[in-house]
Amino acid sequence: MTRTEYTTQLRKAGFSVRPAWQAASGETGAAPRDITCYLIYSADGRYLTQLLVRDCEGDLDVFFASPNLRTVDDIVFLKRLDREAAA
Repeated sequence: MTRTEYTTQLRKAGFSVRPAWQAASGETGAAPRDITCYLIYSADGRYLTQLLVRDCEGDLDVFFASPNLRTVDDIVFLKRLDREAAA
């Protein structure tokens, strides 16, 4: 999965995904800017969290302030954050 595919899935689930910055991990053989930080907002514009996406050998590592997750679990996690922020 690419970072574009990943963020598209989050957007389809109703979240606003905004790139904040990019950096290099400095790992040997890594892309020049293999880490991207995204800001995640609810559909009504409430800030929910940041996530870091790191390209790694044909897949992604995704990090929230929680354990490493995958897309379906990420969407569930973000929806919970959205409910809590709305309460």
